[in-house]
Amino acid sequence: MQRLFLFVYKYRAFITFLAFEIICVWLIVQNNTYQSAKYFNSSNALSANLLATSHGVRDYFRLNDINKDLSEQNARLLKQVERYNQSVYELEALVGRDTTVLGKYEYLPARVIKNSTRRFENYITINKGAQFGIEPGMAVIDNSGVVGKVKTVSKNHSVIISILHGNSLVSSKI
Repeated sequence: MQRLFLFVYKYRAFITFLAFEIICVWLIVQNNTYQSAKYFNSSNALSANLLATSHGVRDYFRLNDINKDLSEQNARLLKQVERYNQSVYELEALVGRDTTVLGKYEYLPARVIKNSTRRFENYITINKGAQFGIEPGMAVIDNSGVVGKVKTVSKNHSVIISILHGNSLVSSKI
């Protein structure tokens, strides 16, 4: 304990300087809209890049599981294609093709950077943004079903309101 007091006493001027610097920066950010906006925009970009890097490292160590999931999904899709091919001949014989339905939806693959699941308000951050044509209000799905709806979009990232969000509403029709 005495060593701690000696350390604080020895570096008291530097510690006081750091404390005042932190207080000054906090006051500038809190009381000036321009500096506040710059701070939050740069911190959001920095945290998104850090999250993307950490998620990339985690994904590298989960490649075996990802490959297994992909092979299962490929098997399911091949079964669906085969069923479709078998039924297309019967449908074309009975009814002509409706070209307005074909190409109505565009699907973009994206990678999840951050996902919260244990809160009342759960959000997901993905690595696609306005640069890829993502807009607020768009639906987000995966191979298991509905994931959520796009809330906000930046140039390279999007925030999604998860289906697990407490106020999430999804309309459906049976």
